[in-house]
Amino acid sequence: MRIGWKQCWFKSNVNSSRDCNKSQRCNSKVIMSSIPANKKNVSIIWFRKDLRIEDHAPLSTALSQSDHLIPIYTLDRRLLSPLSSSSFSTSSPSQQTHKRLPIPHMGPHRLRATLQALHGLNQSLNNSLLFSSSLFPEEAIPLLISSIAPHCHHLSLHFHSLSITSQPIYATTEQLVVESFIKAANEAGIQDLKAVPYYSHGLNTLYCIHDIITTTTCTTRDHNDDHKGFQDEDANNININGALMYKRWGAALDQLPTTMTEWRRLVQSSISVKSSLEQISSSSLSESLLLPSYLSHSIPAQLKDQIPSAEDSMKPLYTAAGAIDAFECLENLCCCHNGQDYESGKKILTLDIAGDNNNNSSSRNNYSDLSAVPFEINEANAKKRLEYYLNNNSSMASYQDGRMLAYGVDTSLKISPFLSLGCITPRIIWYEVVKYILSGSGSGEDDGGKYEWKEPEKKAITPAEHAIWILVHLAIRDYFIYDAIRLRINDNDNDVDNGGGTVLEHSSQQWDNEASDAPPLLFQRWARGRTGFPFIDASMKELLYTGFTSNRCRQNTASFLSKSMAAAAAVDWRQGAQLFECLLIDEDYSVNYGNWRYLAGEGRDTRGRVFKVVSQGERYDGEAVLIRRWLVENAKEGAGEKVTTMLINRPWEKDRGGYTHFGVDYPKQPIVEVGSQVGRGKKKS
Repeated sequence: MRIGWKQCWFKSNVNSSRDCNKSQRCNSKVIMSSIPANKKNVSIIWFRKDLRIEDHAPLSTALSQSDHLIPIYTLDRRLLSPLSSSSFSTSSPSQQTHKRLPIPHMGPHRLRATLQALHGLNQSLNNSLLFSSSLFPEEAIPLLISSIAPHCHHLSLHFHSLSITSQPIYATTEQLVVESFIKAANEAGIQDLKAVPYYSHGLNTLYCIHDIITTTTCTTRDHNDDHKGFQDEDANNININGALMYKRWGAALDQLPTTMTEWRRLVQSSISVKSSLEQISSSSLSESLLLPSYLSHSIPAQLKDQIPSAEDSMKPLYTAAGAIDAFECLENLCCCHNGQDYESGKKILTLDIAGDNNNNSSSRNNYSDLSAVPFEINEANAKKRLEYYLNNNSSMASYQDGRMLAYGVDTSLKISPFLSLGCITPRIIWYEVVKYILSGSGSGEDDGGKYEWKEPEKKAITPAEHAIWILVHLAIRDYFIYDAIRLRINDNDNDVDNGGGTVLEHSSQQWDNEASDAPPLLFQRWARGRTGFPFIDASMKELLYTGFTSNRCRQNTASFLSKSMAAAAAVDWRQGAQLFECLLIDEDYSVNYGNWRYLAGEGRDTRGRVFKVVSQGERYDGEAVLIRRWLVENAKEGAGEKVTTMLINRPWEKDRGGYTHFGVDYPKQPIVEVGSQVGRGKKKS
């Protein structure tokens, strides 16, 4: 039986900023005057993929309304397991399907980044973050309530909703958490309670969904209402998986533009980027406000687990979560079975301390030193990275071309890992970049929210002109997120119980269904970086060992699997997308699958474009830096011999002379015909 929700929903003022917060503070003072002295107004902040304190709507709102805040994060062990073993969705029931790979949803690199971000968040919260790795969120919240109930007059739960842009497991979890929150509070005798999901801010987009809806429907709205439509007659039957959102907003969202050009025209003609919320400093989060001692003493030890070190092995966490089979499946899929390569692959996946033959301790920096993202992922570093990059004249003066290159730390901003875990918001980045552009151009404009982000028609010259591309990329990210929402509107019934996937995983193509759950051998060669095409193999090695590879490499590896390999064998592009989902530290469901759909010819662009990976490597990695770092480290050069870029990209040429630089185990028979991967452009030597 569904628990009635009428008592717990309220209109939040999170879309307004400072004036609204002042009003809330005044109102809370009036309310508090009637509260017994031994009873307090307590807010629980459930952190998820929003590991920051700045521009954080649930935290800002709760801070203005509460006597005490209790921040909590639970490492949901379901996310360390495969989301589902059910088949992929198809556009036709008669189509045969491949099964989802039985690998973790959250791979070890993103798990490590999450732990880094949690340590940073805990520090910002003055070490008051409750953490549990043994309980599900819907178990942890009721346990917390039962321990603090004697001290509560009013209790609220605040969290960013992930229900409409992520896999259905996130919506299901939200449903369970809110229902368990209400049940536990009622059983504890707390009558004044409310659960507050923040849908607009939960999207973590540049443009507010309310503004999008207002623009597409030409209607007005209450700018202080982040939950418009979640009340009145539907309050007792609200379904947090987004069904009600689609019901109320579906017609407006269904009118969203389907092309990037139309999207740009819509948002630039009518919508501004809102400024971020009032900044919260760690100093403002006093000990008396954040988990005071009299509350802390009553909280059970299960909610006070120590956050695991990001420097320790990840494997025990998968073992404790009951996901060791999924982890070992990932090992077997991605790590080559040829001696040292397999062992080193296992070490980097577990993030174990790797030692050399002399047992001299040497951390995994053997690999992280090669990473294009060689910094810890947390809120403080997100701000430092943004500040550093905007003040790095050499990087900003070449951003337009640098962002296209295959490898490099400063070739692009590298802010996506921070965005993925919510260590920073697009709005913060936007206004910092616009400020940089305006200061560099000498413009007197001050309406940063309306700054035009159209791709420049002329080649950028000044750093300020190059910086516009950062705004373009933020807006493109928004496009993929809102396009995913629009797609799911028309498929909401299938989103709820379709085996862990959504309409983003539908395929119009027909695939052979193998009897075994194991992926095809050709897919394994692609996943292990053993296709025989050095540019593809180096890209996949980088992804496996660091959890990151450039946008150029992602496009090429995805195109190669979904087009070139699929033409030669039954290879399902969705398994490639799922592997990326597992391995990427900057995984974003809408963006990842949106790009894979686009490259597989399933998205908005069905022109069947195919990347010629040999020519792409020569064009965007002219000195073969990526290949040299990940494939040629064991190359033995003779006296005076120089490994030419051509032989590194095309080892099959000049009597197959290039293979001598890749080691005896490197595959000498490319997985598809080499001529199909060379464009018409001039060869580089």
